[in-house]
Amino acid sequence: MSKVLYYTGCTSSHRTPEIASSVKRILEAAGTDYDTINEEKCCGSVLFRAGAVKDAEELARCNTKLFNELRPDAILTSCAGCFQAFSRLYRERGFEIKPKVIHITGFISQILGDGKLKLSGKKLDIVYHEPCHLGDELNDLSRRILHSIQGIKLIGTAHRDGALCCGAGGGVRANFKELSLDIGRKRIDEAVLSGADAILSSCPFCVLQLRECASGRIKVMDISEIVADAVRV
Repeated sequence: MSKVLYYTGCTSSHRTPEIASSVKRILEAAGTDYDTINEEKCCGSVLFRAGAVKDAEELARCNTKLFNELRPDAILTSCAGCFQAFSRLYRERGFEIKPKVIHITGFISQILGDGKLKLSGKKLDIVYHEPCHLGDELNDLSRRILHSIQGIKLIGTAHRDGALCCGAGGGVRANFKELSLDIGRKRIDEAVLSGADAILSSCPFCVLQLRECASGRIKVMDISEIVADAVRV
């Protein structure tokens, strides 16, 4: 089995495939031995958070069995929700994934530290949107990655406590769509008022939501897209 198993996730597979393509470009540029799963099962994150625990646990059981049989050195995720499901939600319910689970932010930080990537981006003023499920440590890594790209300027303040959610997580979008969109539009309003060229996140679920709420008023990107575009051979 390859050293890294890239778990694409539902959103990157079907709704934002450009994010999956960007992750693969990063993996290839860094010379990473990786593989993907032909027919992925959902991680179950939204089902867990929406209370459909029985269905979520069945997905957890199937995914844990598959990952432990494949035995990669690491499982790489694009989505903050997938990362939380595999690294925390599964374990809390007795499902132990033996390979380590890493988010694309942690992976990019590692390969930059190892000197496997050189980045030089276009001049852009960016607001960073913190995915709720990523946590302070990985959100800080995201900011450090962006600071390392020549041409990128981060504007606005770090949110931390009291940060405005994108509005899509925890089953809110699935069950209360208008509320979800209202929250997302408020986040976009913040970004537009900042004067930024783009709002960027480290989660495809956030990106999908914010793109719909932006209605073309501001560019919305994932961190993997801006890193892939900045890779210099």
